[in-house]
Amino acid sequence: RVALGADAETVEAALGQGAAGSPMPGSTCYYLSAPSRSERFFMINEGRLARIDVRDRTAAPGGGRVGMTADAIREAYGPSMISSPHAYSTDGEYLRIDASTGDGVLLFEVLDGAVASWRIGLDPEVGWVEGCS
Repeated sequence: RVALGADAETVEAALGQGAAGSPMPGSTCYYLSAPSRSERFFMINEGRLARIDVRDRTAAPGGGRVGMTADAIREAYGPSMISSPHAYSTDGEYLRIDASTGDGVLLFEVLDGAVASWRIGLDPEVGWVEGCS
């Protein structure tokens, strides 16, 4: 388990053999991934772990997961959640939960009423719609 803000070398070591990823020329942001975690992507920005994107059925903190309905997420996380429109879909939204302590943010991407992916990370990176772009 690696904490948000950890340096890239620590994340690579935690992912193990086969971890891959490096920044494009002129960029400080890139994703690390590992064959053993093919649906999880670890965003490194300015040399630190800024966010983790999850597209498999791994449970998020609090129990949310891909495939759950938006209503089930609302019920599980309560009134502290903030909804905002999806950047590309009129049938989508983002459900954001700020950590009660610390700097972490949990964000669910909802399409057609169900969670398509979730991510956890630091601001501003957790809110970047296009990943590192």
